[in-house]
Formats: sequence, structure tokens, C-alpha cells
Amino acid sequence: MKNWITVSLAAGMLAASPSAVLAQDSTNTAPNAAQGAVQTPSAAERKAELHDVLAILGITRKDLKPLTREERREKINAAAKNMITALDQKLAAGTLTPKEQSDLSVLKRFMHHHKANATPGS
Repeated sequence: MKNWITVSLAAGMLAASPSAVLAQDSTNTAPNAAQGAVQTPSAAERKAELHDVLAILGITRKDLKPLTREERREKINAAAKNMITALDQKLAAGTLTPKEQSDLSVLKRFMHHHKANATPGS
């Protein structure tokens, strides 16, 4: 009886293993850049981006410390929208400096990223 159980178990494991290996190969491959895969920034990259955005907006971490998460998010988003509006007006007038152009692109990328990742209802 023990021998029959062992043989059955081994046969079952052998029968299941090829499909598991094939499935694992197809899901564990890295996405091809040519397929339009979006790269997710690492935690360090997101932190550096936030640091840059706060510096552009003139907001310090001390300003954000007493606020709740929602209040921080709202304060940063409102300041970024105001700054983008002001920089867009300067761009339309043709008085945008290279530094301001760089700031505008950083802010637009930041806002686009956060708009894409916004949770429904927030």
C-alpha cells in the first residue's frame, strides 16, 4: 500500500511539473521595452523626485510635518497646479528661463504620475 501511494505521488508530481515550469517561464520574463512596458520608479527615485518637487514649490518638510497625509497631498497638489499655471503663462509669453522650463517639465511629470496613480474617490 505504501509503495502504491509513493508511486502515485511521484507520478502526480511528474505530471504537474512540466506545466508549472512552462507557466513560470512565461511570467518571470522581463518586459520588453519595445512592447511599451512602463518602468516603475524605485522608492529612492520617487523620494528624489518628491524632494525636487518640494524644492521647486518652496515647501519644506517642516511645513508638511504637522499635516495629515491627505492634507499634505492636497497642499502639494495645489501648489504644483498653481506653479504649473504660472509657468505655462510665462511659456506662452515667451519669458520662460531654462531653469523654469526644467521646473515645468519636472512638475508636469510629477502631476501626470500622481494623476495616473490616484485612487478612485480621492
